[in-house]
Amino acid sequence: LDALMKCGDVAHAEALFYSSKEKVLSSFGAMMKGYVDNNLPEKAIDLFNEVENPDDVHTLLLFNSCAQLKTKEALDLVKKISKQIPKSFYSNPHLLTSL
Repeated sequence: LDALMKCGDVAHAEALFYSSKEKVLSSFGAMMKGYVDNNLPEKAIDLFNEVENPDDVHTLLLFNSCAQLKTKEALDLVKKISKQIPKSFYSNPHLLTSL
């Protein structure tokens, strides 16, 4: 997924991702990062909403997606999610910087 996204082959990466029966957290992260890198932040946000128990990496990718959008709705989403962040995530300096 990562290689396909880095080459800009979003459609093939999506086909591979959605054809997989069991999706692991790392595949969600690879897709979200690929969407961010390919300037598709809305898709990254939509995918974040499908992740069960997102970790700090997924949250950071969500914040990056919202920053790309630069809308009031995106800012509101960052505020909402930041209130839900487990205290253990605050040990991640990258996450804190993104806030």
